[in-house]
Amino acid sequence: MSLYIHIDNQVFLGILWDTMSEIKLLTPEETAQILGLSPKTIKDWCRAGYIKAVKVGKGGIWRIPESELDRLIKERSGKREVRKIAIALSKGGVGKTTTAVNLAAGLAIAGNKVLVIDTDTQGQVAPLLGVKPPTGLSDVLGHSTSLENAIYKARENLDILAGGSSLAATKISISKNLDQPQFALAVALEPLDGKYDYIIIDTAPSWDILNLCVLFFAHEVLVPISLEVLSVQGLVQFQDNLDAVAKYQQNLELKYILPTFLDNRVKRSNEIYEQLKATYSDKICDPIHYNSKIAEAPAKGQPIFEFDPNSIGADDYWKLVDRVKGRK
Repeated sequence: MSLYIHIDNQVFLGILWDTMSEIKLLTPEETAQILGLSPKTIKDWCRAGYIKAVKVGKGGIWRIPESELDRLIKERSGKREVRKIAIALSKGGVGKTTTAVNLAAGLAIAGNKVLVIDTDTQGQVAPLLGVKPPTGLSDVLGHSTSLENAIYKARENLDILAGGSSLAATKISISKNLDQPQFALAVALEPLDGKYDYIIIDTAPSWDILNLCVLFFAHEVLVPISLEVLSVQGLVQFQDNLDAVAKYQQNLELKYILPTFLDNRVKRSNEIYEQLKATYSDKICDPIHYNSKIAEAPAKGQPIFEFDPNSIGADDYWKLVDRVKGRK
């Protein structure tokens, strides 16, 4: 049930009311139902400050002013329904950055507006696209530049928010200075809502605060996994961690598992692939085969579709694009 309170000449959470007024307050559940979101998302937005909510009662229960609901409806109307896909696994050498770049490039070529975000201190997304953005994600999170200024056009329909070594200091700052550090990325990137069809996030091979921020921002997770025993073990551990995060981020879903470096000449490689298909039948994607052209493309700063559009690697990544777009 909606709740009514009176506020007389008080400043409360940044809202100044000069005269006594009647304010309709809604519960997170009511707000979520109207917006078509989960109550958990609404509560997360309240904690992060995206919604200017108030707390009532001894338990500090969130309530959302009707004016805030009106603002959210207005902001969300007519916007793109952006899909936020994290490319993640806490193990290196599985093809995360290669997959992030080629998936983003393929989606852009297919006519979608795409942003690829590099959250890795290695900062390899920009070189793989052959560009050198002057600023990036660390500058946005450090408030030294605006989000609009940091986004760099890499190709038609394809923008980049670059990573790099400066993110190391950013991680420390986020951990030390924010009360709710896991929402740092979601709050900083909120202005992007509705501006892109896809946001693809490349992550570091680790389990740190910035990767946690990614998982509180993304809705879908794509896990590239090289066909070797250690990678499979890494997947099991990563899924445990993901399940722990999903208890607090209910919109998060492990949606795709992408086998990489499939070599049909290697018996063990095919055996692991078959095991993955049996275990994750609904999530498994067609594999990315070992292909020299994929390995050569980064040196030219080109996605595989530009470097060799007729290669096996290009065919494999087009299959991934089709899968993500729901055409398979």
